[in-house]
Amino acid sequence: MSKQRRAFSVEFTAKVGLEALKGIEPIHVIAQRHEVHPVQVSQWKKEVSERLPEVFAKPSAQVRDEIERNRKERKGTVCADRAAADGARVAQKKLAHLESKERRSMIETEHPKLSVARQCELLELPRSTYYHHPNHEVSMTSWWNTFLTDP
Repeated sequence: MSKQRRAFSVEFTAKVGLEALKGIEPIHVIAQRHEVHPVQVSQWKKEVSERLPEVFAKPSAQVRDEIERNRKERKGTVCADRAAADGARVAQKKLAHLESKERRSMIETEHPKLSVARQCELLELPRSTYYHHPNHEVSMTSWWNTFLTDP
């Protein structure tokens, strides 16, 4: 009786091959972690590197049809996203001179479409800065005067 060969999914082979192609770790370490032979990992690495240009090749008719179908389903959102991105770039230039206090005042907590997190992102304001309420700052001179007058 012979031992049956293991079958690997396409996703697994691509993942391991890409990991080997990155070259962060040696092939034998990757092979040991995924419990495959190092020669197999080398073959997958070679196959990934050879077939990678296919990813950027012109799509087949079937893929083009699927892309067109997805585009029709999302018809208005793509244009709205692009317009929002263009508007965001213009707004970022105008926001460059604003202080965080002014940016914080621009956020609408009850906005119907944008969450507070998204508004903070668009205003380039850390969310923690929005939620932080600073205490009144005491100047050193006023503190020193208070210190001198208290018995």
